[in-house]
Amino acid sequence: MRPRDEEPTAWAALTRFLGECLELRLGALASAIEPTLHRAIKAHAALFEVRDQISEYVDEMITQARADGDLRADIAADDVKLLMTLQVHSGPGDPDPEAAARVLRIVLDGLRPQPNSAV
Repeated sequence: MRPRDEEPTAWAALTRFLGECLELRLGALASAIEPTLHRAIKAHAALFEVRDQISEYVDEMITQARADGDLRADIAADDVKLLMTLQVHSGPGDPDPEAAARVLRIVLDGLRPQPNSAV
């Protein structure tokens, strides 16, 4: 099930989607750790359709969130797609175990037309 089908607005779906990407650690770290595997996965023909579907889905959320006035007009789909690779390191013993959630709230606030700065 897609978050957009379960959320009341495109903005809510977009924030949930990006949060799930962060939680699943879908970011650039994998390409840095294992670049050969990352290139092979990226080039795998069976994944082209999935990537295209995800890309269309992100485009839909962005277009609707902009139309609703919940997303800045200057934010492009490619900007949001880069955020899907956001990595926040918080290892054992870090003072703030909620660091990733906080960074995501800061980033999302920056995407809003009227940031509320309540992170």
